[in-house]
Amino acid sequence: METPDVVVIGAGFGGLASALRLAELGADVVLCETLRYPGGCASTFTRSGYRFEAGATLFSGLGEGQLFSNWNDKWDLGVRFDPLDPLVELRTGQWSLAIPPDPDSFVRRFAELPGADPKALRAFFATQRGVANALWKLFEDPTLLPPLSGSAVLRHLGRSFSYGPVVRWMGRPLSDVVSSHGLAGWEPLRVYLDAVSQITVQASSAEAEAPFAMAAVDSDAVGGPDAKHLQLVDDETAPFIEGNHVFCSISAADEHKRAPAGQRTATISTHVPMQKLRELEPEDQGVYIADIQNRMRETIGPHAPPGRCLEGSAETDQEAHGRER
Repeated sequence: METPDVVVIGAGFGGLASALRLAELGADVVLCETLRYPGGCASTFTRSGYRFEAGATLFSGLGEGQLFSNWNDKWDLGVRFDPLDPLVELRTGQWSLAIPPDPDSFVRRFAELPGADPKALRAFFATQRGVANALWKLFEDPTLLPPLSGSAVLRHLGRSFSYGPVVRWMGRPLSDVVSSHGLAGWEPLRVYLDAVSQITVQASSAEAEAPFAMAAVDSDAVGGPDAKHLQLVDDETAPFIEGNHVFCSISAADEHKRAPAGQRTATISTHVPMQKLRELEPEDQGVYIADIQNRMRETIGPHAPPGRCLEGSAETDQEAHGRER
């Protein structure tokens, strides 16, 4: 067997993108994945002949002219992009927020929540959008990413002014950006950012590095027609793990063969701290997982009862699936 130039570990979006780009540059690439299918957190798995989501995830780069969209066209990958409205609905015990695909509409809707400071919110999301735009323009052109050629370095120098919004927040958590806009005490924003950060960078807003978190806090997610995505938070003051934060993903009506005829698939997922799980004795792990699943049911019950979960839908099959933090 010949020795490859590069071995990429993990066939999630990052691993797939890295392997594809390296192959485009002429490298001999081996891509390794522990599961039987690619996609990482954005993949699906099959159980009893029906397909379920692997867990909660949001991803960007699929807009017109963006990297994944360009690759989809270039390599005829056959991926269909359909916008949802709302993209996701966030529900807590105190309030709910349906997140539309249009950023301006989203900010206006957010500013209508009790206790909101509309001016400060607009300023915060203007900062977020500035950082996100700078990073996504960078990511849209793979020639600007490492390994860098001499011409790429020169191009970076010519664009250095546009990186100002990013450089200011490097090495600082997202919560610092919130504080700088005088919004640290407004709980709905902290809950929203924690919820979105948990399923994008898998950390709270106090831990997530600001530039990457702000690039991920975007409204360019996609899904199939009539699909439904819910983020449910039970205790807003507790960590968003172990069933306190649950993501419900319900398949679209036109996704045939994902569920029995007349039914739709629902994947219910949460985050599990794997180090904590691995430190338990085998007989205790089952008890721990059962406790998490019970907490998930307790979170789903008041926030997504059948009537509110998917209005007008057929009966759903539910598949509980705990996802690694």
